[in-house]
Amino acid sequence: MIPSSTGRQDLEPAAGNDSPRWRMALESAHELALRAGRALESAPPSGADLRPAARALEDAIASIYAAIDARDDGLLATRAASSDLDLTDRMLAPFTIVDPALPLVQGWLGEARAALAVAEERFSRVAPEAPPEPSPLRASKDVPTLHRLDREAIPPVLRVAEPLRSPADEPPALPPPASIAELRVTMVEVHRRADEARRERRARADERARAQAEKKAAASAAENEEPPPGFARGRFVALTPAAQTAERTRECFEEVAMIGVQRAPLLGDPWRVARVLEDRILAAVDAVAAIGSPALDYLEPLVLDAPAKDPARGFALTMILGCIDGRDALGAIERVLHHLGPSDPETARHVGGALKLVPHPSLPLLLRGLLASTDPACRALAVDVLAYRGLATDAELAAAANDPSPLVAAAALPALALALPEGAGTAIEPAREHDDPALREAAWLAMLYGNHPYATEVLTAELAGPRAHRAALPLAIAGNERDAAHLIDMLRASPTPSLVTAVGWAGSPDAVPLLIDLLGHDDPVIQLGAAYALDRLTGARLYDTVELPPEALDIPDVEEPDVGEPRGPALSRLVSDPRDRPSEGSADTATQPTIKADRWRAYWLDRGPSYRLTAKYRRGSPYTPTVSLWELDAWPVTPVERRWLQRELVVRTGHHVRFDPHDFVAVQELALQAWAPIVQRMSGSAGSFTRPMRR
Repeated sequence: MIPSSTGRQDLEPAAGNDSPRWRMALESAHELALRAGRALESAPPSGADLRPAARALEDAIASIYAAIDARDDGLLATRAASSDLDLTDRMLAPFTIVDPALPLVQGWLGEARAALAVAEERFSRVAPEAPPEPSPLRASKDVPTLHRLDREAIPPVLRVAEPLRSPADEPPALPPPASIAELRVTMVEVHRRADEARRERRARADERARAQAEKKAAASAAENEEPPPGFARGRFVALTPAAQTAERTRECFEEVAMIGVQRAPLLGDPWRVARVLEDRILAAVDAVAAIGSPALDYLEPLVLDAPAKDPARGFALTMILGCIDGRDALGAIERVLHHLGPSDPETARHVGGALKLVPHPSLPLLLRGLLASTDPACRALAVDVLAYRGLATDAELAAAANDPSPLVAAAALPALALALPEGAGTAIEPAREHDDPALREAAWLAMLYGNHPYATEVLTAELAGPRAHRAALPLAIAGNERDAAHLIDMLRASPTPSLVTAVGWAGSPDAVPLLIDLLGHDDPVIQLGAAYALDRLTGARLYDTVELPPEALDIPDVEEPDVGEPRGPALSRLVSDPRDRPSEGSADTATQPTIKADRWRAYWLDRGPSYRLTAKYRRGSPYTPTVSLWELDAWPVTPVERRWLQRELVVRTGHHVRFDPHDFVAVQELALQAWAPIVQRMSGSAGSFTRPMRR
C-alpha cells in the first residue's frame, strides 16, 4: 500500500493481499521513487541540471528491482538503493530555491528510504535467496505464455529537461561620444565587434558544412566499398547486429500495436476469426522474448520517443512486457502509463485492455498500488482490471463503489453487485441519482445484476428523460411483457434508433408489424435498425448482399461542415500525375438483413400465426437463456452485442460466469462451456418474461 500524504508508512498488506511486509516496503519505495521521477520529468527547463539526479534515481529504481526479483543480494541491493536515493536528495538540495516542487520530491525520497529500511532489516536476518531459474522458451498457444528469461534488468528511463544555456556575455555598452574623435573611436569599435560576430557565424557554418561533408563521404564510402558475400553493392548494406535487433524489435512492436486496435471482428464476421490475429500477436510477443535483453531495452523508448503520445503503443508495450517475468517489466509499464496519461480514456482503454490479458504474476501488486493512488484515473483503471480478472476483494470493491470520484465508482459498482449483491445497495441509491451519466448507467447495471426490486421502474422512468436512449436496452433485457408493450407504444409514437433496437431485444411478437412498417422510414438508420430487430426477433435470415461506396466506412474524426457547396475532388486526384491517377476503388460488400418490406410481410403472413403473442421470442424461438448462449456462441454479432448477451444471461439465470468478448478466443470458449450447464438448468419455461432470483 502506498504511503499516506502525511508521510506515515502503512506497510501492512490490504485484505486479499498475501504479500509479506518486506515486499510491500519495496513496492512502497518503488512507487515513491517513480513519483519523484515523474516530478523531475515534469520540471520546466531552467538553469538547474537535473540529469545527474535523474541518473542516480534510475540507479535506485534498478536496485529496487534487483532486490524484488532476487537478481542481487537483497541486503546489498536495498542498501545500494538507499544510497542512491540519498545521493539524489543531496544533488537536488542546491536547486530547492529554483523549483518549489523539489522539497516535496525530497520528502518522497525520505519516505522511500524509510520503507527500504524495513526491507533491509528483513534481508539482514535471512540468507540470500537464489534468483528463480529461467524456464525454457515455449511458444504461446491460444493464450500468452509467461516467459522467465535469463536476462539483464530493463533499465528505467527518466527523461528530464536539459538545463538552459547561460546567456552569452554581452560586450559592455559603448559610451556616447562627446566629440568627433570619440565618434571615430566608437565607429572603429562597432566595426570590430561586427567583424568578430561575422567570423563566429562563419566558423559555425563551416563546422556544420564540414560535418555534413563527412557524413556524405562516409555514406559514399559505405556504398562503394566491397559488400559482404550475398549483398549487392549500393545503399543496401549489411546492418550491424544491434541495428538488426532494433529493427526486428520495432517490427514486432508495431505488429502488436497495429493488431491490438483491430482485433475485434467487423460487423458480420464470426467472432472466432479473431484467432488468426491473436496468433500474430502471440508470435510477435514470443519473437521479442526470444531475442531477450537487447529487445526489451528498446521497447520503452519506442513509446517515449514517438512523435505523439500513442495509446496503441502503450497496448503493445504492456502486452509484451506483461508476458516477461520480473518486476522491472511491470515498472516499465507503469512509467509508460503515466507518460501517456491515465486520464486519457484511450490510454486507459488500451493499457487497461492489455493488463486484462497478460499473465504476469506480480500484476495484482501493480494494480493495488494504482488503486491506492491519489489520481482517480489510476484508481478507476486498477479497479476495472482487478474486477475483470476476479482479483478484487469485496472490501476493495465496496470502497471503490463509494469512492468520491464517479469514474472510480462507475468501474466498481457492477462488479460489487455481482460479488456482493447485498453490499451494493448503499452505493446504488446515490449513484442512480448522480449527474454523471456513466455512474447512472453503472447503477442501472448493478440493479439488474442484484435483482433490485425497483430496477425496471427506475429504467422506465429514465425513458422520459435525457438518458432514454441508454435506458431502453437494459429495460428490454430485464423487463416483462408490460415493459415490452410500453417500449412498443413509445416506438409507435416517436421512432428512434435506440427504441428500435430495444424492441428487437424485448422479443414481443406484437412489434413485428410495426417494425415492418418502419422499413419504409425516412431515416436510413431506423430502416436498417428495424431490419436487424426483425432478424433478432424472428431469426428469418432474410439477408441481402449490398454494395457500399469505396471507403464509406472510413469516417473522419471531424466531419467537414456542409455549407451547400459542391465537394472538391479527392486529394489523391489532386496530387497524382494525370497519367497515373489511382482508380476510384472497388465497392465494398456487406451482408445485412433486407430492408424490403414485402419480403418481411410475406414471411410474417406465413409464419406469424404460429407465434404466441404473450411469449417472448428470440431468433424465431420462444426465449430461454439457451437462445442467448446460442447467439453468444454461433451468431456473427458485434462485441457490444455479445457483451449485452452476457449481461442478459446473468439477469435471466441469476448466475454469473466471467465472460467478455475482449478475452482471447480460447478463453471465451472455456467460458461458454462453463455457461452451458447453468443455462440448460435455468431454461425450463420457454417464452417466459420472468426473471429468477439472484444466486
